[in-house]
Amino acid sequence: MYPADRQTFAFNPLEIVGIAAGLSTLSVKDDRRSWLVEAIRRGVSSGHFRTPLSVFGANAAVGIIDHDALRLLPELSLDVPNLSAAELLLVSGINLAFGSLEPSLAQAVESALLDRILTRPVDLNDAAEAAAAYVSVLRIRDRTLAPKVLMDDLEKVIILCRRFPLMSDALKKRHGGRATLEISDEYDVQDLLHGILRLHFDDVRPEEYTPSYAGKHSRVDFLLPRERMVVEAKMTRNSLGQKDVIDQLLIDVGRYSKMDHVDTLVCLVFDPERRCANPKGIESDVENSGGRLKVRVVVCPQAV
Repeated sequence: MYPADRQTFAFNPLEIVGIAAGLSTLSVKDDRRSWLVEAIRRGVSSGHFRTPLSVFGANAAVGIIDHDALRLLPELSLDVPNLSAAELLLVSGINLAFGSLEPSLAQAVESALLDRILTRPVDLNDAAEAAAAYVSVLRIRDRTLAPKVLMDDLEKVIILCRRFPLMSDALKKRHGGRATLEISDEYDVQDLLHGILRLHFDDVRPEEYTPSYAGKHSRVDFLLPRERMVVEAKMTRNSLGQKDVIDQLLIDVGRYSKMDHVDTLVCLVFDPERRCANPKGIESDVENSGGRLKVRVVVCPQAV
């Protein structure tokens, strides 16, 4: 695994992370996972990982397979200012996919990447590097240009909705091989959104109703009375594609437009299987239908 010419997967961050990601998907315990973690630990102890990127790749691979096993490795440190733009893109992209960095280090990498993008030409070799650059810039914008103390309530809710897929992905990665927390239907989305809103707003009131188009499936919207705002959540499924989503949202817009105590409607459409072919079209069409009512729609996740 550690030949003198260093021509193996162990020294290529993308390859070692890719192998770890594949092993992590196995549904039963497998010796190959523990073998790779132990082999990486030995490699780190013996000084085989000599470059910052190879050290990062080794740590990321262990974290993907067994986050608790990171205690077997020295704490990761990166000389972020001296990383090249290509290295920053690689680290940022892997972190976006697997959450491999501690928050403070992740912020340092993203900030350094933004600095490079804004101050000098950055070569992008493929779609993955472009995605890493684009998403990193969006996350930094949310964090730096709209800090919590200055952010208005609507923008706060929008950012929470945009980041809903990040939380959904995080729930799938549990310590110690614990069962994952799956978001399987609209009720799961509603429950999680309710919890998120309660973290940020003092008064969140569920409103349950059964509109005519929903048949037997009731839906819960959340009223923020102090903010005069309603937040609703949908999740696409076999029977709820793009056309149906638009139809339902337009009905909701019409209903809330008639309510004097509501000024703003925010609609989260969670689309994990990418059933909506034109998410930007949904957002634009529905938002322009509000009239008196301010309407914002977030369809997520979206392809870059």
